[in-house]
Amino acid sequence: MELNGVFLVLQAAVTEFTSKPSNPFFVLEGRDISLVWSYTLDGTIGSAEFFNVTGGGNDNIGKRFSPGSITPRPNYQARFRAEVSNTQAQLRILKVQISDQGKYELDIAATGVGGLTHVVEVIVQCKYLQATRKVVSIPRKFFITILHCEGLLSGPPCTSKSCKS
Repeated sequence: MELNGVFLVLQAAVTEFTSKPSNPFFVLEGRDISLVWSYTLDGTIGSAEFFNVTGGGNDNIGKRFSPGSITPRPNYQARFRAEVSNTQAQLRILKVQISDQGKYELDIAATGVGGLTHVVEVIVQCKYLQATRKVVSIPRKFFITILHCEGLLSGPPCTSKSCKS
C-alpha cells in the first residue's frame, strides 16, 4: 500500500498460543490450581469456552462471547472459576478433589482469522499417611511387615483403589 510515496506494510496478528499450562498438570488433593493460557489473536475474543473432556466426553464448564469472567454451569459453580481476555484465559479449580482428575479443554474463536484449542490433563495426587515399616521375625524365618501411620505426605496419582477419601 502506498500513501504519499510511503509504503505501509500491513500485518495481521497471528492467532496462536504463546504459553500453555504444563501437560500433564500435577496437583495435590485439596489445593487450588490455576490453568493459564496466553495467546495472540487476530482480532478479539469471538468466543471462549472451557470443557471437561475426560473419558471422551464434552461437558461444558462455561462460555463467553467477550472478555471477562465466565459464569460456570451449575454443576461447576461451587469450585470452578474462569476468565478470559484478548491475551489470556484462566481456569481455576478450588480445593481440587480426586473427582477433578481428568482432561480440560479451552476453545477460543477470534473475531479475525483462526481459533485455538488446547487440552490439558490434570492429575490429582492424593494425600496419604506416611508409613514406617517394622519387621517382626517369627519362628521358621517368616517376616511380617507392620505399617505405622504418622503424618500427611503427597503421594502418587489417585486411582479408585489407592485413594480413600
